[in-house]
Amino acid sequence: MRDLEAAKRFYGGILGMTISSESDIAIFFRFADYHHDIGVFKVPEDAESPQDGQVGLLHFALVVDSQESLVRMHEHLQAEGVTIEAMFDHGASPHGSVFMTMPGPPP
Repeated sequence: MRDLEAAKRFYGGILGMTISSESDIAIFFRFADYHHDIGVFKVPEDAESPQDGQVGLLHFALVVDSQESLVRMHEHLQAEGVTIEAMFDHGASPHGSVFMTMPGPPP
């Protein structure tokens, strides 16, 4: 990611994750007591954006406990200004899915 502060706003502020460890080049976020659920690493400002067909993170998924939780998350994301790309049940989770775009400049 080019902007670790944007990562803090999204993963910490919007998704409610806690920072378990942080340095000048990386932040590790968690939901519970595990050391980290996701690690975000800084790339140079002039790093090339990911291109189609490259290896890398396409998306990540969070599991919710109910359809009601999914609806609440959808409403929360909208209230935070997150662009919702789609919300549907593709069979991979028992409660459906919300596909979103992280706010701010491209990671």
